[in-house]
Amino acid sequence: MKDKNPIYIKLSNVEAIELKRNLLLTQIISIRIAKTIRNFNELRQQEFTTKEKLQKTLKESKQNIKKIEKFLPKIILPKILKKDEEEENKKEEKEMINYDTSLEEQLKEIQNRLNSLE
Repeated sequence: MKDKNPIYIKLSNVEAIELKRNLLLTQIISIRIAKTIRNFNELRQQEFTTKEKLQKTLKESKQNIKKIEKFLPKIILPKILKKDEEEENKKEEKEMINYDTSLEEQLKEIQNRLNSLE
């Protein structure tokens, strides 16, 4: 086998200094990236732990609400009150429809004004 001898390239002092500077800048950038990745991983871990705590507290509060509901008396609404609620819901729906139509009317009016300006 042939002996592998490294090939050397002669560089001027200016080129050597520029290459060293570029190498050092690359190292600085890679260290900053590594720090950012480490910080991201730590924050992600904190996010997971806080989400777990939140889920646990929500589950506990849901169980507590169910316990409280067991002790509270159940309300039985008479038919008259149920009808009133249904009528109120219908009125709200009608108001929403009226609101939508009024918006459409306003848009038409504005378009008419625009057309008259032209």
